[in-house]
Amino acid sequence: MQTSDLAMLAFTVGNALRVVAYVPQFVSVIRDGGRCAAFSCSTWTMFLFGHTSAAVHVLLNVHDTGMGAMFAGNAFCCAATLAVVFFKRWRWATPQVADVGTSVSNPDRIPIGATIVQG
Repeated sequence: MQTSDLAMLAFTVGNALRVVAYVPQFVSVIRDGGRCAAFSCSTWTMFLFGHTSAAVHVLLNVHDTGMGAMFAGNAFCCAATLAVVFFKRWRWATPQVADVGTSVSNPDRIPIGATIVQG
């Protein structure tokens, strides 16, 4: 095995483990009952941009579909995680309907699934 083969093996194993490492972050975002306040959208957006641009570069300039697929998989995991966070934050800011069918006119922060009764 040459040095370049070892470098490619290390890259492949490292990125395969990275895709698996997204799972706990994704699960914790899904389980978060609030706005996912500890989650940094700017950091994950930069990860998404980095992985996407790397995938495009590798596919167009290096012509390596395996490596491009690896970067695209990383980008997909970032995008999926961001989508869940954006949805949860949107739901947090959206007025929730009470059990009696009325809506809250100006909620600042209503947790997902809260029952709101106006009296």
